[in-house]
Amino acid sequence: MHDGDGVVRRTISVLLADQDELARRDLRWDLERAGFQVVAEAATGDEAVDLALETRPELCLLASELPRQSGLAAAAIIARVLEGTSIVLMSADLTVGDVLDAVRAGAAGCVAKDVDPSQLPLILNAVASGESAFPRRELRQALDFLVPQVA
Repeated sequence: MHDGDGVVRRTISVLLADQDELARRDLRWDLERAGFQVVAEAATGDEAVDLALETRPELCLLASELPRQSGLAAAAIIARVLEGTSIVLMSADLTVGDVLDAVRAGAAGCVAKDVDPSQLPLILNAVASGESAFPRRELRQALDFLVPQVA
């Protein structure tokens, strides 16, 4: 699959969705350099859903906040309709609420938009392989919120 440098050893198809064209360009460059195949780019949530249905990517990397339909709403539709597609949501300021929303939407992970570019391929490869990828601290806080500890 990959070695320690995060480079993908099999090609994983990815749909990118972010309203910021420069962010999409940078993400595409980082992912393609790591061996991913970016099959489509979307600037809105409804466009992300349409392109996901058309291209059937293995993985969708969606910004949580998208115009016309949120990334969360798009993720919920994609997760429901494309069973084999994994979803990772990106958030500008990753919070416990973002983790809860991502889980509810059917995402397999979430990352901060400022994630280290060298770590993103590792995260996406893990998700494409069936693992989940949520930041540990926020996930622990979300679980504590959902299932309070009994003293």
